[in-house]
Amino acid sequence: QSGLLILHKILRRSLRIMAKPFYVTTPIYYVNAQPHIGHIYTTLIADTLARYHKLLGEDVFFVTGTDEHGQKIERAAEAKGVEPKTFCDGISKEFKDAFESLGMEYDYFIRTSDDSHQEQVQKMWMELESKGYIELGKHEGWYCVSDENFCTELQVMEVEKDGKMIKVSRESGHPVEWIEEENFKFKLSAFQDRLLEFFRENPNWITPAFRQREIEQFVSKGLLDLSVSRKKKICKWAIPVPKESKFKTEEEHCIYVWLDALTNYRTASIVRQTQPEYKDKVHCWPADFHVIGKDILKFHAIYWPAFLMAADLPLPKRIVAHGWWTKDGMKISKSLGNAFDPVEKANEFGLDALKYFLLRESSFSDDGDYSDKNMIMRLNGELADNLGNLMLRCVSRTINKDAKVPTPGAYTEEDQALINAINDLPGIVDQKMQDADIQNALVKIFEVLIKCNHDVTAMEPWVLAKKDTDRLKTVLYVMIEGMRIIGLLLAPVMPLAGAAIQDSLGVPANLRQGKENLKFGVLPGETPFPEKEPPVLFAKKLKPKEAPKVVKKEASDVTAFDIRVGKILSVKKHDTAETLYVESVDLGEEKPRQIVSGLAKHLTEEQMNGAMVLVICNLATANLKGAASDGMVLCAVDADGKMEILSPPAGSEVGQQVTFPPLEGVGWIEGQTLAARKVQKLLKEFKTDADGVACWKDSKLTLPSGVCVSTFKNAVVK
Repeated sequence: QSGLLILHKILRRSLRIMAKPFYVTTPIYYVNAQPHIGHIYTTLIADTLARYHKLLGEDVFFVTGTDEHGQKIERAAEAKGVEPKTFCDGISKEFKDAFESLGMEYDYFIRTSDDSHQEQVQKMWMELESKGYIELGKHEGWYCVSDENFCTELQVMEVEKDGKMIKVSRESGHPVEWIEEENFKFKLSAFQDRLLEFFRENPNWITPAFRQREIEQFVSKGLLDLSVSRKKKICKWAIPVPKESKFKTEEEHCIYVWLDALTNYRTASIVRQTQPEYKDKVHCWPADFHVIGKDILKFHAIYWPAFLMAADLPLPKRIVAHGWWTKDGMKISKSLGNAFDPVEKANEFGLDALKYFLLRESSFSDDGDYSDKNMIMRLNGELADNLGNLMLRCVSRTINKDAKVPTPGAYTEEDQALINAINDLPGIVDQKMQDADIQNALVKIFEVLIKCNHDVTAMEPWVLAKKDTDRLKTVLYVMIEGMRIIGLLLAPVMPLAGAAIQDSLGVPANLRQGKENLKFGVLPGETPFPEKEPPVLFAKKLKPKEAPKVVKKEASDVTAFDIRVGKILSVKKHDTAETLYVESVDLGEEKPRQIVSGLAKHLTEEQMNGAMVLVICNLATANLKGAASDGMVLCAVDADGKMEILSPPAGSEVGQQVTFPPLEGVGWIEGQTLAARKVQKLLKEFKTDADGVACWKDSKLTLPSGVCVSTFKNAVVK
C-alpha cells in the first residue's frame, strides 16, 4: 500500500510538470498617476486567482507591471524637469511598494522600459510586417495625448475652455489635436470577420457576458485600420520601429503605445521560459486570464486578439473586465476630494478584512461602492461573528480540554448532512473560481460556514463537555474539519487568516495544498494544537457615528434642480416609439440610470453613445411608452428646431454637480423628487446667451472646469 502511495505521488508530480502553468495577468499600469483603488482591486483579483490555483497544487505565473512609454509620460517628465526613465522609475517603485504593503505575491513585475520587452515588441512588429499586416501611409485625424488614442469625427465635440472653443474626446472629455503625418498602420479592418467568428465560438470569452455583447456590436459596425507608429520627433520616449523593417522612411518612427503595451503579456511568458528552472517545462502562453478594468476592454478584446491572430499566436483564454469603485455612492475624483488610500484602510481595518470586503462587495457586472459603514458591517458580522466564532469554538480550551484534534466516533444523520455539505463545498467553489467568480465563491463558502455555526449551536458542545465526552469528540472533529476546509478555501482571499486557521488547528504543511486535501477526514485524530493561545482572527470595530440630519426646505429657484454630469454608456432605439432613445447613463451612482429622451430624430446613436451630458436627476420616474425614465438629458434647441446635447466643459467628471452663481447652496432635498408643475415652471427660464453659455435667467450653469456652452446661441434649453 505504501508503494502505491509513493507511485501515486510520483505520477501526480509528473502530471504537474507536464501541465501548462496557470497564467494570470493584470494590465500594466500607466505611470501617469500613483496607485489607487482601481489598480489595487484589479491586482487583488489576479492575486486571489493565482493563490487559488496554487492551493490546488498547480504551477502558477502571476504578472503585473507598469506601462511607461508615450507622449503623455514624456510631457509629464518634462514638466518635472527629469528624464522619462527617471520619472518612470519613481512611479514604478510606488506601485511595487503599494503591492508589497497589501501582500500581493506576483511572480514577475514587467516594465515596458525593460530591454527584454523592447526586443519582443520589435519581434512582434517584424512578424506582423512579414505577414503583410503593417503598411506605411499618410494618417490624419484627431489624436488624444491623454488617452493615447485616435478619435473619429463622431468621437469628438467642441466645448468652451478659458474663453476659447476647443475639441475634446466625447468619451473622456480630454483635449484632442489634429495631426497629419506619415505613419504605419495595422490592418485591423482585415480581422473584423475573424473576430466576430471567434466571439460566436467563444461566448464566454469575456466576463461578464454583456461586455462581450457590447464588443461584438462595436466590431460588427466595422473596424478602421489602426495607427501603430508616431514619428520620433513627436514622441521620443517609445520603442523604435526595427531597423530591419522593409519600409524606409525619411524620419525615424516609434511604435504606438498600445502595440507596445499589450505585447507585455507575451514578453513576460517568454522571459519566464528563458529562466533555467523553466527551460524544459511547458510554456505558460496563452494567458488563462487577463484581469482588467472595463475602460480598457476595447484594446484587450479587439486590438490584442487581432495582433495575435495576425502573428498566428493563440489567444488568451479569458478576459475579466470589472467595474469601477465609488465611495459612499459617489464617483471617486479629485474634484470631490473623496479618494481613499487602500493602504490606510488596511491599517485601520486589517489587510484580510479589506481584501474580503473588496472581493465580496463588488460584482464584475456593476461598480463597487466603498463605505466605512459597510466595511464595518461585513467585518463585524461575517468575519468576527461568523468566521471568528466557529474558529473560537474549534480551539476553545474550555470545550476542547485536550487541546488536540479528537478521534471521532460514529456519525449521526445530522453529522452526515453537515459532512456532505462540507465535502461538496470545494467542488462548488471550484466551479465559481474557474470562472473567476470570486464574489459568489465567497457567498457559497459562507453559506456552509453559517450552517456549521448553526449545527454546532444545536449540538451544544459546551453541554457535551460535561455530560458526554465521546459524543463531544465527534462533534468537535466535524467542526474542526469543516473549519480546516473553509480556512483553506478562504486563504486565497485572506491569506493571513487562512494561515492562522491552519496553524491554530495544528495542520501540518503537507496538508495545506492540493485537491486531495480539500475533503473531509484528512486531518488525523490526535493531532495536537500549538501550545500558544490561538489569535483572534478579526477584532470588531465600532460603527462610525452618522452626522446629524439637517432639515432643508426646497428652494424656489434653479438650485432646486439636482443637475449632474453624466456619461451615456449605451443607447438604443425605443421598442415602439421611433422618436425616442433609451439610454444607460453613468451619473457616479451605484448603478447607471435609464433615461428616455426624444432625440432619435435629431441625433444619431453614434453621436449619443459615449457623450458627456448634463442630467436633471431629481425628477419623478416617468413612463414613456412603456419605458421607465429616471432623469432628463438637457439639450439646446435653435430657432429652426435643431437640437444638440448640452455638454459639460472639458475636464468635467461624472457625478459632478452643476452650480448657478451667484445663487448659492443646494435647494434640493436628498431622496425627494420635484413636482411636475414646478419642473415646468423652472425649465421655462433655461436658455443660452449670445455667447452660447447655458443660463437659468442670469445664472450661468457652472462646473469646476468652467461654464457649460452650446454651439447654439440665444437658444432654448430643455
